[in-house]
Amino acid sequence: MRGFGVLVLCVCLLATASAVAASVVGGPQQGLSRLSPGAPADPNKPPPTRPCPDPPCFEPSAGRTPAAFLNWVGDDVGSYWRKRLGAASLRWHAGREVVVRHGKTARSACGGEITASMGPFYCAKDTPPALFLPVDGLRGLVLRTPNWRHWKKKDFAFAYVVAHEWGHHLQNVLGILHKSHLKSIQIELQADCLAGVWSYSTWARDLLEPGDIPKAVRLARLAGDTPGTPKNDPTAHGTAAQRAGWFKRGYESGTAAKCVVPAP
Repeated sequence: MRGFGVLVLCVCLLATASAVAASVVGGPQQGLSRLSPGAPADPNKPPPTRPCPDPPCFEPSAGRTPAAFLNWVGDDVGSYWRKRLGAASLRWHAGREVVVRHGKTARSACGGEITASMGPFYCAKDTPPALFLPVDGLRGLVLRTPNWRHWKKKDFAFAYVVAHEWGHHLQNVLGILHKSHLKSIQIELQADCLAGVWSYSTWARDLLEPGDIPKAVRLARLAGDTPGTPKNDPTAHGTAAQRAGWFKRGYESGTAAKCVVPAP
């Protein structure tokens, strides 16, 4: 991935890379078609591609530390998908979010000791399945600076990363990660799309500020694979245009049914 080194947007199933590369197609993906939008579009509101209406929207990051904001986003994304599955009579399996603070470590079945400087990733092998958000790695990925001074200016870029990782948990719950044959690039673009679907829900609830979605789109582009990366590479996440495009597809449609990614 371009310029990130070890700071990758998603390191899925670190101990089972071959399983990621060989996971998903067909049947399990159809579960996405049963997940209706969480909130229908309101004709009196501007479309999702425009800023939220006046007065200024509620800002979830206000008054929160970076770690507390990451926890808030994780709780909100998890709750959103739990409700969507419940409405479709599908069973939700709890996942957990682990924010690895500066100077601290955590343990995972996918890679052993996790430090704060690593990139974010989801591990289906943990019990319960877990997504890890190392704060120093996230700071470097989103802010590209050694401090948190202006982190709220890019708060929704952080939210996009968290929502992407929760998208992997939804894939796990629906059986997409383990019972089919999609390539890595399809899994990752689908997670981007699912992050966009959740982002639509934040627009529908007036949680967005003007400029929030462009922050996520810019990071999605930056997270694109280095030009020349083969589509069949087991670590491929998609080009800059693909990543931004699939995020926007989920955001502008507001429905997971639009997140079935065809073979490259």
